[in-house]
Amino acid sequence: IAKVFQEEKYLYFPHQLDFRGRIYAVPMFLHPQYADYARSLLHFAEGKAIKNNDDACWLAIHGANSFGEDKCSLDDRTQWISDNEEMIFKCAENPHMNTEWSQADKPYQFLAFCFEWREFSKGNGEYNFGYKSHIPVLVDGSCNGLQHFSAMLKDEIGGAAVNLTPKDTPADIYGDVADIVIQRLKEMLNDTSKFGKPPKDPTRKQFTVAELAQHWLQFGVDRKTCKRPVMTLPYGSRRFSHRKYIQASIMERKNKGAELPEDWKDKSLNPKYNALYVPSFFLANVTLGAIHQ
Repeated sequence: IAKVFQEEKYLYFPHQLDFRGRIYAVPMFLHPQYADYARSLLHFAEGKAIKNNDDACWLAIHGANSFGEDKCSLDDRTQWISDNEEMIFKCAENPHMNTEWSQADKPYQFLAFCFEWREFSKGNGEYNFGYKSHIPVLVDGSCNGLQHFSAMLKDEIGGAAVNLTPKDTPADIYGDVADIVIQRLKEMLNDTSKFGKPPKDPTRKQFTVAELAQHWLQFGVDRKTCKRPVMTLPYGSRRFSHRKYIQASIMERKNKGAELPEDWKDKSLNPKYNALYVPSFFLANVTLGAIHQ
């Protein structure tokens, strides 16, 4: 598709809004919201001149973000580009031989940045000011739905968690929720009450709260476990959706080699039996409470 349109002077992408007001591009495959490799191919038809250090910093920040250096301060991100300029130049000169770009969080967008930075930077802090850049510099939100809620409610705690208040380093609400979940699980280790209704199948064990908490502390809870429940809460998702997201995160880690607790392993001959239902629903309850906290 890119080859078909590469000689066009301008491209336009019609968009549509869903019932939540979120905006999506209509075309398939090649558009600004598609995969990393598609985004890397798209540059603005009309460039913008980089006139001063502030402009240069935003291009550098975009490069650091693309590599995955996006949890540190903005100054640290620009410094990371300066410290790695030799690698950036080498990747731009011969990306087939110098493949460090492939280790980036968004490899193709980072490679596109490498090409752009080589054109703009002379090295050693010297720049081609006036160079007209066409690369999209992306600025992402932090859990946009909760940003809107925090802004409307003037919620200082929520606002700080989703980067509406000034900080040296970015806040990470997904990590914050994961920390609270872990703390709550530790507090449940002495809770011998049963979780949920007794199973209909008498051969199935009913777990205590303490057992499930121990299973999760053994398996581990991280920001990725909590990310989708947190992100989708403002769009109306609750425990049942969260359970599916958490089970998907379990399977993703299992497929990458993570060891499941013994009680989570499916030993049933019944194809409809889901050994992950109870632990994922349990954590969905804990996570929802942590989000509200």
